[in-house]
Amino acid sequence: MPARDGAMTGPPTLADEGAEARRILAAVEGERLPLRLAGGTAFLLRCPHAKRPPLARTHGDLDFFGLSSATRQIQDLFLRLGYAPNQRFNPVHGRERLLFSDGGRDRDVDILLDRFRMCHVIDLRDRIGVDPDTLPLVDLLLCKMQVIQLNEKDVRDVQAMLLDFPVGSGDGDTINLDRLCRLLSNDWGLCHTVQINLERVRSSAGGIGLTSGEEERIGLQVGALLDALDRCPKTLRWTARARVGEKLPWYELPDEVGHR
Repeated sequence: MPARDGAMTGPPTLADEGAEARRILAAVEGERLPLRLAGGTAFLLRCPHAKRPPLARTHGDLDFFGLSSATRQIQDLFLRLGYAPNQRFNPVHGRERLLFSDGGRDRDVDILLDRFRMCHVIDLRDRIGVDPDTLPLVDLLLCKMQVIQLNEKDVRDVQAMLLDFPVGSGDGDTINLDRLCRLLSNDWGLCHTVQINLERVRSSAGGIGLTSGEEERIGLQVGALLDALDRCPKTLRWTARARVGEKLPWYELPDEVGHR
């Protein structure tokens, strides 16, 4: 958890995570900042199935993705909105990541800049303006699926997305297969992790309270994603790394600094 070493100067924050995310997004829109909601709260805002059992879950911290070119404006915004900056972390890592806290609610805000860097690295700089409030659906999916140690909350979020949105071409309310294949066909490690995790999403759909139709839809959606990844042409870089396979590590295990 980031140190709560700054004083809140802005208006009171809201207890409900979804409402607080919308409050922040309204301020972001008003200032035209390159900042979009990510993480579990983005799934909550976009996916109806994430709001009700059996896929509803608790939410705590807020995650955003932004551009480093707007670091100063992003920092100023969160100060005005009532968040305290992490005075030790931000000056050192502020070109890649910013941490803020709401001490009164025991809530942290984690802002990644330019690239999503955890088990794998995903460049999202050209994706920041696609959707108005959150990262595009396929990028929200990838940010979950690139974590090798996938937890149950991540699985439930992805299952909700697969129930609520079709896979196909383009963004908006579609999980963009073109983007998925373009990115993963050049990176065997990321592709391999995503394939493993999609199988986990499919295999864990049973026995949690979904209807048989919902279980079937998740299976079909996962099948469509895996089939697209199998069929898309691969680069020489992908093919060369695939020959090595799991003989060498294909992912990183990141430090979870300031993130619960």
